Amino acid sequence: MWRSCFSNWSCQVIKKNVSFTLSSIDCFTHYRTIRIPGLIDVHVHVRDPGETHKEDWETCTKSALAGGVTMICAMPNTKPALQNLETFVKTLDIASSKAVCDFALFAGACDNNKSTVAKALGRKCVALKMYVKMFDFNFSTKN
Repeated sequence: MWRSCFSNWSCQVIKKNVSFTLSSIDCFTHYRTIRIPGLIDVHVHVRDPGETHKEDWETCTKSALAGGVTMICAMPNTKPALQNLETFVKTLDIASSKAVCDFALFAGACDNNKSTVAKALGRKCVALKMYVKMFDFNFSTKN
């Protein structure tokens, strides 16, 4: 994971060395700005892998940092969905190479993996996203 810190009115992302210089004066209102701790967005749809035309890890995390969010938690509805160790490793590799802020991953739990997902990914993911009455992540329902 990438670590970010604030110092002297600039946000530096350690290892990636991406910087955003901030002024102490708001350019729209001319009021003095203050520093606050970085925020955590716990429900983000990154869409990478699978739908990078919508969003990818680089664009998502750069946007997050620009808005004061220093950590995101990514939802599991990617293509393929993050619901087993194989897709976890794939998603983690992509995120590790593209993300410029801290991140965590949700694992998806539904009818077809409910007995194995917690054991396989319980200590690797930040939480399980439960899809009630869903058979799989192709969003086909069970009869």
